[in-house]
Amino acid sequence: MNRLEIRAYRNEDLPLLEDLVYQLHEQLRRFDAYLPPANEIIDGYVVYLLGTSTATSGTFFVAEADDRIVGYLCLFGLVSPPEPDQYPDKYAAVADIYVLPEYQDRGIGGALMQSAEDCSPRCYWRTPVNSVSPIMVL
Repeated sequence: MNRLEIRAYRNEDLPLLEDLVYQLHEQLRRFDAYLPPANEIIDGYVVYLLGTSTATSGTFFVAEADDRIVGYLCLFGLVSPPEPDQYPDKYAAVADIYVLPEYQDRGIGGALMQSAEDCSPRCYWRTPVNSVSPIMVL
């Protein structure tokens, strides 16, 4: 793998981003048969991710390696807790993170997560004390 660059999403990344979101969704369908096929939701879901990250003062990162986009992370900023028994402060949340299978186990996911943490002054990152976040390995 040549040089890895984590950078902010740009509008010209949209076709490549849609392909990555599509691939993630199709992989998730292996674990949840009730998810609709990616081709039925991709346009609306990508609009949702981009719109919500903007509306919540979040951000969207892409990972570039070997002259192509190989992963992404969508961070929602200033979201409210979904449950009434959770800590009431707004917080940042990773909505999606994905790295192409052939680029996994190379530190790209970790670099994307580090970029999300590094924007914490802007995105109000907080790790809940009594929270467990499941991690799914595809």
